[in-house]
Amino acid sequence: MHGNEHGTSSLVVKCTVRSIRKFEVDVGARPGVLVQRMKDRLHGLCNSPFIQHITLLALSNQKILEGWEMLNQEIRTKTKTKSQPIVDASDVSKLLLALVYVLDGLGQPELEAHNHRQIRARDRVRDPFRPIIGAINSYLHAYHMYRAEALRVPEIDRLDTMSRSALDKLQTVFPFGVRLKNGLFRSWFCTEKPHSMVHWADNYATVGRIRIMSTSVTETRMKSAVKIPARKTNNQATFGGSILKNNMEVEAAMELSRHLDETGLHIVYTN
Repeated sequence: MHGNEHGTSSLVVKCTVRSIRKFEVDVGARPGVLVQRMKDRLHGLCNSPFIQHITLLALSNQKILEGWEMLNQEIRTKTKTKSQPIVDASDVSKLLLALVYVLDGLGQPELEAHNHRQIRARDRVRDPFRPIIGAINSYLHAYHMYRAEALRVPEIDRLDTMSRSALDKLQTVFPFGVRLKNGLFRSWFCTEKPHSMVHWADNYATVGRIRIMSTSVTETRMKSAVKIPARKTNNQATFGGSILKNNMEVEAAMELSRHLDETGLHIVYTN
């Protein structure tokens, strides 16, 4: 999972916690009860080798559960936590795969109890988790196709439709954002990393599957300009390289993709 996809996936996780908190308020549940239930379900998926074997899910870093709790605290208090647990892209992607299962029926008892007390139909609350599961599934299916080894032109066209549709669904089921100074509303998904989804098909057509793509130019400049001064990178001594070198890597990836299309060979032999 590359930087943009990691950022988008992390945003989906944040929005999911926000949605759970909102649902707690809507049904009059005790604050934090459903967030804790979700955390318990996630912990149940990785608290023993036996369960990990049955579910085929093993979160390599248990601190992802601490990250879940930190997100809950930030949303509850509206105060950003100074430090975040170390969680890599692999854990975030596994967490998304798990969410489509552990969200199912998460607040069903509270939902049924609340709606049973309502006399008027308009005061009843709909289950928000089914649409969230659908949106996450759409995102995962599009990303899975983006990672495919060999897509033909019709499939690339389908990827374009799937990725744009997935982004629309995410914005619909997660109607969160910020109010700008000019009074306009901007969705959390109206930023660079989520927006990159609409370019997935173009990226694939240009340089092939995501595994041979290079995002080092953006990432390197981000580290040198922002992360290093703020001491926000955990790998400060192992990055480097000039912009020229990074651009050469991108051109090499494009050339390898072209060679693969023409010959079917994944290695370019040179004298």
